[in-house]
Amino acid sequence: MIISIALLGYGASGTFLAIFPRVQEKISKNIFSMLALLAGVSMLGAYLILNWFPFDSFSITWDRRQLVLLLLDYIALTMPFFFTGLGVGLMLSVYPHFSGQVYSVNLLGSSMGCALAILLPPIVGGEGMVVVSATLAVIAAMIMYS
Repeated sequence: MIISIALLGYGASGTFLAIFPRVQEKISKNIFSMLALLAGVSMLGAYLILNWFPFDSFSITWDRRQLVLLLLDYIALTMPFFFTGLGVGLMLSVYPHFSGQVYSVNLLGSSMGCALAILLPPIVGGEGMVVVSATLAVIAAMIMYS
C-alpha cells in the first residue's frame, strides 16, 4: 500500500506540473522551501488524521463510512509525496542544466532516509520517526530559505 501511495503522490505532482505548466514560469526562490515545509507539515497532519479517524478494514463490507475513511487516509498519506515530488519535478524542469546534481542529491537524500529508517526506529519509536521525518523536512525548508 505504501508504494502505491508514494507513486500516487509523485504521479499527482507530475500530473499537476503537466496540467499547469505556467507554474514553472512563476517560480521564486522561496517555492522550494515552502514545498519542503508543506511536506513536513503534511507528514504530521497525515499522522494525526490517521489517528483521529481510524480506518477499520474488517468492517468495510457493511460500514460504507470506512470507504470515506480509506479515501481520506490515502489523500492524507499522499500529500507528503506530492509536495516532495513537486519540489523535485520543479527543480528538474526549471534547472535542466543542473539535472544531474538535482538527481544525485535526491538519491543521496533517499539513501540517507533509508539508513535512518533502519537505525532510528529502535531509538525513537514509530511516532518518533514521524517527528524526525517532519523535522528533517522543516530543516530542509529553513536551509533553502536562507
